[in-house]
Amino acid sequence: MSGRWKRVVMVALASLALSSGANAAGKPSAGASKISSSAQGDTLVRREGHPRIFLTWDAPHRMPRAKDAITVACDDTTAADTLYLTFDPGEDLGAFMAVDATLYFRSAPGDSLGPFWDLSRNGVNPWNLRIEFDEPPAGAVSPWAVAGYGAPRYHLTRDTGRLDLTYYVAASKAAPVAAGTQYFFARVMLRLRKPYLGGCKQAACVELGHLLLSYSGGSRWITDGDRFVSWNSTDGAACRDARKRTPDQEPEKFGGRAVPTSPDSTRR
Repeated sequence: MSGRWKRVVMVALASLALSSGANAAGKPSAGASKISSSAQGDTLVRREGHPRIFLTWDAPHRMPRAKDAITVACDDTTAADTLYLTFDPGEDLGAFMAVDATLYFRSAPGDSLGPFWDLSRNGVNPWNLRIEFDEPPAGAVSPWAVAGYGAPRYHLTRDTGRLDLTYYVAASKAAPVAAGTQYFFARVMLRLRKPYLGGCKQAACVELGHLLLSYSGGSRWITDGDRFVSWNSTDGAACRDARKRTPDQEPEKFGGRAVPTSPDSTRR
């Protein structure tokens, strides 16, 4: 494996059913946003803001090249289009341990998803979804001080593909995060190795349903933010019905899915 990918957590669903800079290995740089002393355990008032989540193509939210719509020609089998998931915790958290998220790939109103979106282990388009949690892009901030464990899962219905993502570190390795700072969570790459499959050229909507942030002492469920981007729908019409849906509701337990207690098959 090349040095570039040493710290990358990579997922191929075929084997799985599936603001400041940052330095190598996803560690916050010395210039990263400072955490108030309240987040580190003293008696001062905790800073709070407005928690938000962001989904963009090509680059993290508010960075150069970030966009909310792309047009895919489906004529280059070496190409890949990349989604970036980021968040602002809206609160100083002293020991940030895990993120649980759900990403939806939805057909345009009145349509159904073609086989191109059958990205699961037993689907007709496996190996074409790649997920990376480590190595944030230049200029982005990672909430993690060390590499952790990833647990993606993918399921397809007639009109929706659902990708569940969990990433966590040991409690002893948890690091603080700050309100008002945008953190990188994951990049999700859609490869075009089988662009001839029906559905590659169709209009589709991608929705970041929620992020659940877990930290020492509690959790925070977030559905506010810029959560929708489109695929082959420059006017965003593919997301028309999705935007009207009630946001994901917080279940009683951690995202409705327990944090894995044993390593998954994510490649490193």
